[in-house]
Amino acid sequence: MKRILAAVVAVVAAVPLLSACTPGPDPEAAKAAVAYAQKLDAWADEVATAAADAKTWTAAEIEAAGDGEMPYEEKGVGAVLDEVPTLKKFDADVAERTPEYRKAAKVAAAVEVATDELKGLEPESLQQLRQAAFYAYWVVADLYYNTLGGPAAARRRADAESYDYLDDDRKANAITRAAALAFAEERGKLLDVAIDSIQSTEKTSGEVVIPDTPLGRSAGAFIVDWLKEERAFQADAVETLSAFDAVGDVYRPFWPFANINAAFRVPADEAGRIRPLLVTVLSTLADSLGGGDGSPTASGSPTASASPAASGSPAASATPTATPTASPSAAAPAEVASAGDVYRKLLIDGYIPWNDAKESQDAVVSRLWMLWRIRELDQTPDRAYAAARTMLLEELDRSTEDTAVDFRPGFNRMLRMLELHSELFRPSREPAENEFMLDAMQEAAVFAKTMRTYPVTDEVAKDFDRLLAEFGRINVAVSRVLEQTRDAENPWEQYDALGEIADGYQDGAFDLLSTSATMLDDDAAFSARLAELIQATAPGRHGD
Repeated sequence: MKRILAAVVAVVAAVPLLSACTPGPDPEAAKAAVAYAQKLDAWADEVATAAADAKTWTAAEIEAAGDGEMPYEEKGVGAVLDEVPTLKKFDADVAERTPEYRKAAKVAAAVEVATDELKGLEPESLQQLRQAAFYAYWVVADLYYNTLGGPAAARRRADAESYDYLDDDRKANAITRAAALAFAEERGKLLDVAIDSIQSTEKTSGEVVIPDTPLGRSAGAFIVDWLKEERAFQADAVETLSAFDAVGDVYRPFWPFANINAAFRVPADEAGRIRPLLVTVLSTLADSLGGGDGSPTASGSPTASASPAASGSPAASATPTATPTASPSAAAPAEVASAGDVYRKLLIDGYIPWNDAKESQDAVVSRLWMLWRIRELDQTPDRAYAAARTMLLEELDRSTEDTAVDFRPGFNRMLRMLELHSELFRPSREPAENEFMLDAMQEAAVFAKTMRTYPVTDEVAKDFDRLLAEFGRINVAVSRVLEQTRDAENPWEQYDALGEIADGYQDGAFDLLSTSATMLDDDAAFSARLAELIQATAPGRHGD
């Protein structure tokens, strides 16, 4: 018994000592991290050497060659991409208590993403993307031809006939509204067809629409999202128009057209710039683990010294090899370099100034896809992504192409709301016409609230809310005048009272938009704000 009691006492006495003893870092895991760092350093150098010779064609070069010979043979990085080193696996407990291994695991995950991105720039993959751009173009072209080439033309004819042959604005607006409603309903159905076609596995010819590669799936998802967003807009149009009784086709300025198939062409056209920047990311990731000499360096953004020589197509002679501007390291040293850094740099460096010859829908769609790709690569929170996207969408609205009108850009939406409401406010000497005018103004305010639900920049949002408040104030003032002068003996009393409100409103209404207009009109301010929002998509910068 004494021996049993003594054993129990010994065990109890030992418990505090055992519980206070926490296992330290695992030597094998630390050793594996060092081995991985050395292999990664050597492999990153091999990738840089191979990438320096890589060349792929741009769409412009293919178009320029026509049926002639291409300027060079396409060449990718090659088999070295399949030789990426792997990090030995350890269980979660071992990994958690071994700092060197935790860092190596984070780097290994980033290396895998960057490597997959490089594989997407190989000639065979780019050829698939070019084919996808071709097929996507016809899917979207059919959509626009079958709507803008059909019901839209009928709507325009109905509009012309209504104002040519009808003196009653209420009846004229009813005709244009009915035509617009029919257009929105038909376009919605055709959008469903387009979405199904883009998402389908194969065309009837057997060609895949969306390539089964990371970049192919990304561009395809971007286009489908774009079409679904427009589909939701068409549904809103049907609902809103169905409830109106006074205004006509208020949605006419927002029926959009965009060559969104340009998203598939971005990797091919930008490969000469994307490839060396991705190599820079890999070099930086290797350096962050200490490389081959075992001396740790600060993790973070790629540095210019780690960049390989610029390579790619002749158009890439000015390929940037400097550090991606929006590295997360400045705000979060614990973060490692990311493939998203590459697209942040291209977006910021590729800003297109006002009235630049490079302004086009294709250019803006390409930039919107890059932002989409950043969100995929860095798991950017919706809030940070949406903020940057609203600024990029403002670029779409200032495209030099006439077809750039779209419901998405925010300032354009807001300006159209003001134009609609102010144009409707035309006092008449006939009380019945003023009653109809108020009905139309009230519907315009409802329409403006609907359009306000779509994303806008913070600057535009503030002005838009002030504008909505002004619409409410004016409508209440007009309603009060009509009520107070309904039985007036002097027929001019109502007209004069409304005229005073109209004069004051129209003199100052456009001043309500001054804050956002000033920012958007100032190219330097706009580009700086855009760069700030793009940088905020980097891990560690968005505050989430």
